[in-house]
Amino acid sequence: KEAYEAEKWAFVSDYARLDVVYNHGGIYLDVDVEIVKNLDPLLRNNMFCGFEKGNYVNTGLGFGAVQGFSELRKMRDMYHQMHFIREDGTLNLTACTDYQTGYLVQNGLKRDGRLQVINGIRVFPRTVLAPSDFYGISDFKSFETYTIHHYAASWFAGSHSKATLLKRNAEIKERMDSTVQ
Repeated sequence: KEAYEAEKWAFVSDYARLDVVYNHGGIYLDVDVEIVKNLDPLLRNNMFCGFEKGNYVNTGLGFGAVQGFSELRKMRDMYHQMHFIREDGTLNLTACTDYQTGYLVQNGLKRDGRLQVINGIRVFPRTVLAPSDFYGISDFKSFETYTIHHYAASWFAGSHSKATLLKRNAEIKERMDSTVQ
């Protein structure tokens, strides 16, 4: 609610994606995720998510779960204990990757980038959902890649960052358009 009132939409989506998938089941993808392979096989998991560069888990890469999956509820509910607006008036801009990775580490995840199952959550290596990094270097794409997260980072502030990202987004769109045709 506090992030919504502050119009910090990326932080609203950090919670909303967990809540919607918990309540309805299904798959969530950030708008800058390119699907390169049918996602149906991923639906065989109670919940799935993936590592990105630095061995962080990021649900924005794409994640899914069956409706009402208890571990997803626990991950979502940790936000109920937090405030987006701190007592001193500053904003809590902690990335969701820190929270999601922290939750999974507390439950046994090893940040080694390998396939793991933690309390029914299948955590894929980065080759599956995030073969590229923030700068668009595709060095981990493989036969097992389902999606590519293009890291548009629309939450970045600053005119220089925005200009750079807009240029990069246009390049990504052009590449995606040429792939579809």
